[in-house]
Formats: sequence, structure tokens, C-alpha cells
Amino acid sequence: DSIIDISVDVVDPEAERKAKKKEQTQKEPKRIRPEMTWEERSQRLEQVPPAGVPAWGPTGDLGIDARTKAFLEGMEEIREYRTRIELKQQKVEEAKEDIVILKADIELERQRSSDSSRARAQLRQLDFELEEAGRTLRGRRAAVQEAREELEAIEDKHWAVLSLYNPIEATKDEQEQEQKQAKQISSSP
Repeated sequence: DSIIDISVDVVDPEAERKAKKKEQTQKEPKRIRPEMTWEERSQRLEQVPPAGVPAWGPTGDLGIDARTKAFLEGMEEIREYRTRIELKQQKVEEAKEDIVILKADIELERQRSSDSSRARAQLRQLDFELEEAGRTLRGRRAAVQEAREELEAIEDKHWAVLSLYNPIEATKDEQEQEQKQAKQISSSP
């Protein structure tokens, strides 16, 4: 009269391994940057243009101060590198999709293949394409990693300007400069 419930959980170790590997690849470990010494920080801070000094270009005064110009150039360079990383990451995703499609094609071919030499040749060709797609994926992942390292170098390069730039202060300085110029124009004969 008693009912015994026997339930068995089937665990696919291969699926678990693939899931863990996918999880690890999605979580990109942050590279710990070496900390700069006080001398390095001091040198970089000395290279930051002073606030309030007008920026000049080949056509003359640019209408902004040198620090703001350096900040804007740094932000633009960082934005360009981030865009490059996004494009390279999209190529990685495309390569992953290619591998999934090739694996599905191989499995279908194995299910319907016969022992004919033509079917074996088709399987060999698909295996070759899968290996090539794997190499492509590894190359694209390496390119993404290289681009990330380049971005970190660019961020380090612009660290001092980005850390000193205060947009509120820059706006006040620009307003003060405009007022001085207006006074000079009105007081000149």
C-alpha cells in the first residue's frame, strides 16, 4: 500500500563541463594594473596642461582651455578604442555561431551518413571546417584581449588629465575668460 517514489536525476557531465567553461569565458577576469609610484604620478600630473590657459591650434585660438582640449582628446581616443573592442567582440560572437552551426551540420551528417566514401569525405571536410572555425575563434578572442590591453594603456596614458579635469571649474574658467575678453573689447579704443 505504500508508494515508493524513486526519482533519478540524470546528470550529463559533458553538459556541466561545457556550462562551467562558458561561464568562465563570459566572466572576463579584470587584470590588476600595477600601481604607479609617487614619482610616476607626479610626472604625469606635471604634464597636464594648466587650467585657464587657452588652447591654440594651427588656425589660432581654439576657444577652449588647454586642459579641456586634452580632456576631450583623451575621451575621444578612449571612445574609439572601446568601439574597436565592441566590433571585435561582435566578430567573436559570429565565430561562435559558425562553430555551433558546423557542429550541428556534422551531427546531422553523421546521423544520415552511410559507410560510403563520399559520406566519409563530406564528414572529413566538415571536421576540417570546424577546426578552421576554432582557430578563427581563438584568433579573434586574442584580438579582443589585445584590444582590451591597448585600451588599458590608453586609459593609463590619459589618467592624469581625466583625474584632474573638473567640468564645473572649466565652465567657470571659460566664463571668466569671456568676461575678461568682453572687458578688453569694451575698454579698447
